[in-house]
Amino acid sequence: MTRCWACGVVWLDPMPLLLLAEAARAARRWGGRAGVRAWRVEGELWSLTHDLAWTQPTRPATCRAGHRAPDPGCVCGYYACSPEAANQVAEYGYYEDDAIGIVEPRGRVVRHEWGWRAEHAIIREVWVPTSVWNLVDRARYPGVTWHRIGEGWA
Repeated sequence: MTRCWACGVVWLDPMPLLLLAEAARAARRWGGRAGVRAWRVEGELWSLTHDLAWTQPTRPATCRAGHRAPDPGCVCGYYACSPEAANQVAEYGYYEDDAIGIVEPRGRVVRHEWGWRAEHAIIREVWVPTSVWNLVDRARYPGVTWHRIGEGWA
């Protein structure tokens, strides 16, 4: 993203959109249920919207309300955008040092206009910028395919 120094307007740089398009193509290769999401990189992959680390490639969702996640009447569960709506990932405050990846839902799934929320999400592929490549403990995520994005991609 780029922020105008004069007016403060934020717009998306073209390379992240190209990267999201590549992630969308990869999600289609994984099949109809795969989705696209982003994480911030701090040793582990962290949710962009919650203080939650994905410490392994498969993770069960929980809800503070105490019911099984996701619940149709709640906002709980792991989110991902469908390949057709992958550009929505940028709406969550995506920055140039964030990782983008492909996840597959398992268990209970609630579909949305732009994707889904799931009870479990399995990380399949992750694109990580060179600037934070060495910050990711990739050994924690067996079975995940990692892609290193070169300098100047965003």
